[in-house]
Amino acid sequence: ATVGVGRPVVLAGHSYGGGAAARAAADNPSAVSRLVLVSPDVEWSVARRCWSIPTLLIWNKYDPINPYIWTSRWSGHPNLTIHTETEGGHMLLEKHAPVIASWLAEQEAKDAAGAAAAGSKVDGAAAAPETEK
Repeated sequence: ATVGVGRPVVLAGHSYGGGAAARAAADNPSAVSRLVLVSPDVEWSVARRCWSIPTLLIWNKYDPINPYIWTSRWSGHPNLTIHTETEGGHMLLEKHAPVIASWLAEQEAKDAAGAAAAGSKVDGAAAAPETEK
């Protein structure tokens, strides 16, 4: 799937839209760089197929539509961040914007640090002196 025209994209969704975003990511993990979900309706089997994708879950502890216990469907995800709210119910709130922006910036910094470390290993390997036989 050519979702990002050669570049992985950030997928985001809320409630049923979060489930749709997670299913799209699970079906095309190499096309998705990040997953941002607010109270998503996602089955465990779909969540597990998203484990290769850094994921931010924003969930209200008292969500009357998609219960907070559903965060357990993501248990074991190696690069998961859960941001828990206590007000706003099932709503996507304006105050989520800085949470999302901060998390995305953290992920970019991790990628940059990983690329720099990988680059120094490659540079170091290329600069290693050859031994005579």
